[in-house]
Amino acid sequence: NVLDKKTLIRNTFLKEFESVPGMADVYRRWADERGAKFHFVSSSPWQLFEDLGSFLSNAGFPPAAFHLKSVRLKDRTVLN
Repeated sequence: NVLDKKTLIRNTFLKEFESVPGMADVYRRWADERGAKFHFVSSSPWQLFEDLGSFLSNAGFPPAAFHLKSVRLKDRTVLN
């Protein structure tokens, strides 16, 4: 639930990332059969880039570019 900030932070930083079953296969098929390229846009902080990239690669997703949010911990809006 991304509207509940405590749950969002708990799921992002304390739990293992989980992919939707079968989604990596669909993306790979689109890349292989149709030449699709992927660019993920997320409000996740850029500090998670390596973790997200490793997760997607390990889960079998094709290579992708990322556009992540610039977040500073002293920015009070992060937890509001």
